[in-house]
Amino acid sequence: MAFAHRHLARWAISVRTWPLWELPNWLVGFIVLVVAVHAAAIGFALSFLTFRPHDLEVFGTLLACAVAAVELRRKDRDSAGVNNDVYGVW
Repeated sequence: MAFAHRHLARWAISVRTWPLWELPNWLVGFIVLVVAVHAAAIGFALSFLTFRPHDLEVFGTLLACAVAAVELRRKDRDSAGVNNDVYGVW
């Protein structure tokens, strides 16, 4: 229990050092409201989510294509300085 209390205390101190708290109060409130609404919307959407084995197969295939695309771009000498992203996969 003492470990959890120390961890929570360290987390609370680190939260107080965020640059967010240097903003005007109305802006901090707005940002907190937007984050809370976003979290509620995600929770609401997740309540309707169902997974099928096919969905996981598609996800795995897209993930493998993304990894392959990034690795192939990284090894390509002509793409020096080009950002390695996965936009082409999606």
